[in-house]
Amino acid sequence: MKHSLSMKLLLVLSIAPHTFAQGTFQNLSFEDATNVPTVSYGNMSPSDALPGWSCYIGTSQASYVGYNFINLDNPGIDLLSVDSTSPITESYDPPSDMAVGQYYLCLQYGWERIGASIAQTAQLPANTQSIQFRGTDALTVSFNGTIIPLIVLSSQNDYNTYGGNISQFAGQDGTLTIATIVSSSNWTYLDDIQFSTQSVPEPNGLALFAAVFGVLYYRSRRLK
Repeated sequence: MKHSLSMKLLLVLSIAPHTFAQGTFQNLSFEDATNVPTVSYGNMSPSDALPGWSCYIGTSQASYVGYNFINLDNPGIDLLSVDSTSPITESYDPPSDMAVGQYYLCLQYGWERIGASIAQTAQLPANTQSIQFRGTDALTVSFNGTIIPLIVLSSQNDYNTYGGNISQFAGQDGTLTIATIVSSSNWTYLDDIQFSTQSVPEPNGLALFAAVFGVLYYRSRRLK
């Protein structure tokens, strides 16, 4: 009996590190969607639309993710396809040229000042220096609740490539959260999130002042 118990304990100890160890971040370009609707637009479960990510409207978990569907005023999370024939997305003319694959994401800030966000808990690669992604408008990026200041690394016609220094968290387990903020647009598009070994410069004081002023100015306009 003692021998049997010892073998069981050894088995548990050998499995435990694999059971509780944090995995790496996944589905950073939103290409892992499953059970995608065969119709031009509709709704999907968050786990099918964005495997690996948790989806939130405000502080509540989202009950669905739109597929090729963009709300007019309400907050939302929408998975968009580059070959969409949806009359809804065509009328909004989203920037499909920013996509690096089949799918990209839209995060919507609602007129009731309720935002949308996605989050994922995993381990940053040990040599990570920066987080970089394609986006059309202002977003907040945080790791374990710490906001990562962002700068524009390059600009195209319809989107920017943003970067932020995340080297202080390299090799750590934590939650990456990407959220909407009050900005000049209710619809913010996002794709191609990368953890890069390339460093990015810290935002200077003037850039931070301009960003904060822009947000406060738009908020004042919304409140009038």
